[in-house]
Amino acid sequence: MKALALSVQIAIVVTLASLVVGVPAALALEKGEVRGRDALRGFFLAPLLLHSIELSPGEAIFLEAGELHCYLEGAAAEIMSSSDNVLRAGLTTKRRAGDELLRIGRFASRRPEVLRAAPDATGVSVYATSAEEFELGSVEVGGEGVVMSGERSVEVLLCYEGSVQLAPLAGGEALALERGESCLVPADVGGYRVVGQ
Repeated sequence: MKALALSVQIAIVVTLASLVVGVPAALALEKGEVRGRDALRGFFLAPLLLHSIELSPGEAIFLEAGELHCYLEGAAAEIMSSSDNVLRAGLTTKRRAGDELLRIGRFASRRPEVLRAAPDATGVSVYATSAEEFELGSVEVGGEGVVMSGERSVEVLLCYEGSVQLAPLAGGEALALERGESCLVPADVGGYRVVGQ
């Protein structure tokens, strides 16, 4: 009886491991992202080191520098602090820097918290993180628009639904953005209005 119970436990562990490893591996192999020896060099075991997190629209995660991460499918915006080193761990056909990754990587066993934006005093919904270099926010605009003003730095705007018009409050030419388009707003522009369409 004990041997049967042990066999069942082993079968459960093997099944779970094959699902955790096999599904991401199969997706990457199917897409032609990994071939030959790359598949054997830790590719199949790497997913065991990562947390699988599925984000819904409007959700985000924040990762400190040095934390391994990868995308299996879908679309996401990745925002990074200024850095001159992006290290790849092996789930890619691009150049990898395994020794450097082991030197500076952070391998703490912590599951990243899924973040949702919360409105601040200006009406911008902000994702609270420990980052001092940047801030991610979201603004829903309608036909009346929203005025973006006050002290701010350079901003990158991404229209992720519908379309918008941006117009400087001081006057000047308006800029139209469609879904999937982005623009850089220099700090010296001052206030501007964003109107949804």
